[in-house]
Amino acid sequence: MSDQAEAGRLVDAIRTGDVAAVEQVIREHPALVSARLDGAGRTPLHTATDWPGYFLNGPAIAVAPDTRHQLLHDWLRTRTP
Repeated sequence: MSDQAEAGRLVDAIRTGDVAAVEQVIREHPALVSARLDGAGRTPLHTATDWPGYFLNGPAIAVAPDTRHQLLHDWLRTRTP
């Protein structure tokens, strides 16, 4: 699958509240956790908290262990000299 297809798979999993699918996509493609998933520049976290304001399991997705770990890793990497 292409990166674009995987990004679409991640967005679909977020919007349907499928925590297991979100974690699987993140494990398989860790760079997607901080990737811009669409032309508007939204990351997975933006997608999980986007309009209409609540997606099923949104809070669980935002703090899913694989997602949280990867977000922290990416944040630290951008701030390490």
